Amino acid sequence: MTRKQTRQIQQDLLKAYSKAVDLEFALLHKERTAEAAEAKARANKLRGCIDALRATLWGSWRGQAASLTDELRANNARLQASIRKLEQTVGTAQDVTKALGYVDKAIATAVRILVLPQNLIP
Repeated sequence: MTRKQTRQIQQDLLKAYSKAVDLEFALLHKERTAEAAEAKARANKLRGCIDALRATLWGSWRGQAASLTDELRANNARLQASIRKLEQTVGTAQDVTKALGYVDKAIATAVRILVLPQNLIP
C-alpha cells in the first residue's frame, strides 16, 4: 500500500469520525439524549481505532487500499444523508438506528485494518 493510499484511508476514517460527532449533535439538537449518547459512544470507539492505527504508524494493514477507500467513502455518504434527514425531519428510531449502523460499519472497517493484539483494540 502506498503512502498516498494510506493517507486516503486515514482521511476517510477521520471523516467518518467527524460525521459520527455530527450525528451526536444532530440528535442533541432534537433533544434525543439517549440516542445522542449512543452516537457519542460509537464516535469514541471509532476515534479509539483511529488512534490505535496512528500509534502503529499505519504500518500494519490488511486488505486492498482501493476497496477500503471505496467502502469508507460510500459509507460516509450514507451516514451524511442520514444526518441530513434527521436534521430536516423529526426522524424515527429506525432512522437513528440506520445512522448508528453506518458509524458501526466505519468502526468495523477500522478494526479490519488494525493488526494489533486483541487487548489493544478499543
